[in-house]
Amino acid sequence: MRRLLREVLEGSTKRLLKSLALTDDVRSSANCLVSIAASDLPQPLSRFFLRLPGVNPNGFLCPLLHIACALGRLECVQLLLRLGASSNWFMEDYQTPLHVAFLFERYDVCRVLVAAGASIEARDGDGRAVLHTAASKGNVEAVRFLLELAADAYVVDHNGYSALHAAAEQAQAATARELLEEEPGLALLLSLNHHINAKGRDGMSALHHACQLGWLQAVELLLDKKANVEDVELETGFSCLLRAIDSQQLSAASLLVKKGANRSFVARTGTSALHLASRQGMTSVLELLLS
Repeated sequence: MRRLLREVLEGSTKRLLKSLALTDDVRSSANCLVSIAASDLPQPLSRFFLRLPGVNPNGFLCPLLHIACALGRLECVQLLLRLGASSNWFMEDYQTPLHVAFLFERYDVCRVLVAAGASIEARDGDGRAVLHTAASKGNVEAVRFLLELAADAYVVDHNGYSALHAAAEQAQAATARELLEEEPGLALLLSLNHHINAKGRDGMSALHHACQLGWLQAVELLLDKKANVEDVELETGFSCLLRAIDSQQLSAASLLVKKGANRSFVARTGTSALHLASRQGMTSVLELLLS
């Protein structure tokens, strides 16, 4: 099995094919492959593969396919697919080869997998679709590629987070803009006003996340697209302004006030912007709130 892994690591399709032909009882050794990978692969790949595969209907080829996708070994990916590895087989966390390819930003591999029938709507163990993964990496072309294939722009994970949330969480401005703006030739099947205010189960919108991170470019973009600045979180009852102040994001808080956020809003716990700014020692915000 170590020989098979070495061929994938080195990207040698000829030696890989020869090794596959010479390997005895490879199916019974399938569970060893990923643990071997954990010791041989560089970080962060070793952490990613430090778990045994679950039920594998295609024998030993699928763990190899995940590894080849992570490494971007395009010729090995093509060979393994021809040999019968499933482009939709998933590991214990339900990540498919396409999830892995987007996670490690192997976009040439992504196109090969899609051409081989990989599902763009596959979900991982957290309910995250491939679009979530692409958005979190901040690659506009990858997001555009999926949207052109009619990926569901409204898709949400188990926490109710959309791809826009994923972009906001990782401070990916260009990706967020791609998800928000219609451009010629793109089939962006979304209603901007609905999508932009979508909330997770905790009631946090993309604007809440951007304020929490102090990501000014995203805050400005979301406000320009008419995001609801007075949206309230379910768990805390915080508005976007309270979230920015509580996270000590001075610039974001100042921008929200200048954009007309309600300075007098009081959360259901009795907390106001003045309380939080005073507690955080944000003198300039206090002055702005009182001006």
